[in-house]
Amino acid sequence: DLRAVQEAYDYARNAAEHDAYSSDGRLLLARLQLDPTFEDQFLEDALGLFKAVLQQRPDSLAATRGLGLIKQVRNASDPQSAGSKLAEALKLDPNDPWALSALARVYKDLGEDSRAEGNTIKAARYERDVRRAQGYAFALGLRQEKLARRATGKAHADHLREASRGYRWAAWLNPQHTQALTGLASLAFELEDYPLAGNRLERALAADPNSTPAIMLNALLELAF
Repeated sequence: DLRAVQEAYDYARNAAEHDAYSSDGRLLLARLQLDPTFEDQFLEDALGLFKAVLQQRPDSLAATRGLGLIKQVRNASDPQSAGSKLAEALKLDPNDPWALSALARVYKDLGEDSRAEGNTIKAARYERDVRRAQGYAFALGLRQEKLARRATGKAHADHLREASRGYRWAAWLNPQHTQALTGLASLAFELEDYPLAGNRLERALAADPNSTPAIMLNALLELAF
């Protein structure tokens, strides 16, 4: 995953250099810069890209949400500032799962647990909505994982690989996709890659601390060590 994200980042950066005014190119590069892989190394660069996109497209959900996500990291002591920008993003799409999950964290930080829980529940519903690309990708991953349970040998391995592909695509579209991250953790657990399973579960539980599948898998992971 690390190598793939790094390669994608290099391609996106080169593309942005060739067409500096492409809003799609800027959004792709900024999304990669926000990827958890880079551990907030490129926040300033991403901030500039999102602001530039909003000058071209004031109604850009991705750019508005991106500014909220950056505020959430940079202004951790002032969650309300991030909350305002994420709420603005939700005016553009009231059911955007990524913005809902991020805003749930804001509410949690502000001590508004009931609002946080409401947002988390809503995010869980829409992140598996197959009318959204992330929901469709998750559904593909889930189907392949179920098929793998009934297969053996090469077929089993093939289905697991396709399940991983679906879950990874869903998690790329929404890095706080609790169910896709839990699916990836489940696959890693089956392959006895416990550190990777733990990493995925940490991200899943950060997005939804009350996710029953993630909590159950985390318990199994503790027993495995």
